[in-house]
Amino acid sequence: MRIYWLLFYTISSLTLQAQEDAFNFDYKTNDDNSIDIVYTKQKPGCYHLKFEFESIDNSISSGFNGTICHNSGTLIHLKPINPKQGIGFNPKVFYFLGKVKPKIDEGFIYRLPLKEGKESTIWEHSNLNEEFFEGKKIDTWKSFFINSKKSDSIFAMRKGIVVYIDDKHNTEATSKDKYYTSQINTIQVEHKDGTFASYSGFNKKLMNVKLGQTVYPHTYLGSTTLNNKDYRLSFSIYYLNKELSATNKPKSLNKQENFYNYIDPLFATRDGISKIKKSRTYTAIINNEIITKELNRRESKKFKKNPDLLNN
Repeated sequence: MRIYWLLFYTISSLTLQAQEDAFNFDYKTNDDNSIDIVYTKQKPGCYHLKFEFESIDNSISSGFNGTICHNSGTLIHLKPINPKQGIGFNPKVFYFLGKVKPKIDEGFIYRLPLKEGKESTIWEHSNLNEEFFEGKKIDTWKSFFINSKKSDSIFAMRKGIVVYIDDKHNTEATSKDKYYTSQINTIQVEHKDGTFASYSGFNKKLMNVKLGQTVYPHTYLGSTTLNNKDYRLSFSIYYLNKELSATNKPKSLNKQENFYNYIDPLFATRDGISKIKKSRTYTAIINNEIITKELNRRESKKFKKNPDLLNN
């Protein structure tokens, strides 16, 4: 019996948190000596997957380079050149969370991630990689934050699926008097058009969603925790803009390429629909139009009967 050496190398985004073990790969040998390479996706969300062969014996294949959203399936079918012999291969795998260059709905109107009627001044983050680590400038960089004297309830900005949760940090105990800390509890949501929303700054004990859960614009995600002297929420929206390969894999912080483009979205506010201008004050609103515009037929019927059911 021939031995197949499967050496998998995975590279994770430094923009999105590491998605370790998102895939499990296996192979099935058929009666004609052909091989089906199959996958199981163990994390929610769509991934850009690049499956390459460092070497392959008794078969020819260009591998796989594309988007995987299904939880399982056949990735590659290998046919033997000599059907009387087996196939040997040594692949390597790269994957990033997201679809490469998805068709973005630039006119989509998001809700502010705050409670209805909450008035807050919104500021813009500088790029910490550029500011502190001499990293490359990101032309599309756009990230917001809100400081409050009391903990804020945070809500999803649009319908999506929770694809990442980091809830390991007791930030109230560790972040006092720190200008910057990477120990921040975070929730990331994938939207229908391929964009992602990142929400950071949660109290570990008050995070209210689970991995793989569908959230809606009135879904409570959690509440903010103390960061230095204030309670801070950071949020941004972005999408995967570049493929990952062995030639452009992330290096040191100051040399790494940026694989994501950030967008400057439209928000619904009490004063109308607008893009955020830094250091200005906005009031959050929520209405049925905002909640229902991405619902499918089943969800719409459920919402009409009882809006709270969508959050259960």
